[in-house]
Amino acid sequence: IKEPTYYQIISFINVLAVQFKKFNQNFSLSAYQLISNGKSKICFIRTLIIDSFIKLTNHFTKGAFTDLLKSEEKVHKLDTTIANLSQKANRLSSLLKKDNEMLEEQTNKLAVETDETTKSSISHIIDVIKSRIEEHTVSLKATQDRIDDIKNEISKMAAREEEHAKENNEKEAEPAVEEQNNNTAQE
Repeated sequence: IKEPTYYQIISFINVLAVQFKKFNQNFSLSAYQLISNGKSKICFIRTLIIDSFIKLTNHFTKGAFTDLLKSEEKVHKLDTTIANLSQKANRLSSLLKKDNEMLEEQTNKLAVETDETTKSSISHIIDVIKSRIEEHTVSLKATQDRIDDIKNEISKMAAREEEHAKENNEKEAEPAVEEQNNNTAQE
C-alpha cells in the first residue's frame, strides 16, 4: 500500500496476526512435522502460504480503506455543495428581502401619486418587482430542496457505514468467541 494510514497498518497487522495464529495451529504444516516426515523438500510451502497471506491481507485491507476514503471524499464534496447552496440561499433571501422592501416603497408611492403617467410607471415597476420576487422564491425553494436532498443522502451514507461497521464488529467478535470456546474445550 502506497503511504498507508495508521488504521490501514493496524488493520493489516491485526488481520495477519489472526491468520498466522490459525496457520500456526495447523499441525500437518508445522516445520517440525514436515521435516520429521521426510518432506523437507516441500517446506517451501510454508513460505508460499505466508506470502499469500500477506498479499491477500494487503489486497483486502487496501480495498476496504479505499472504499472508506472514497466515501469520505464524497461526503466532503457534498458538504462543500451544501455550503455553496446555503450561500446561494442566503443571497436569494437577501434579494427577496430587498425586493419586498422595494415593493412596499413603490406601493406606498403609488397610493399617494396623482399623476397618471407616473402611476403607470410605478405600476410597471411594481410588476417587475413582483416578477423578481416570484423568480427568487421559486429559486430559493429549489435550492432548499436540493440542500435537503443532499443532507438525506449524507444521512443514508452514514447509516450504511454504521451498519457496515456493526457487521465488521460482529465478524471480528466471532473468532474471539470461537477461540475462547476452543480454549474452554481444551481445558
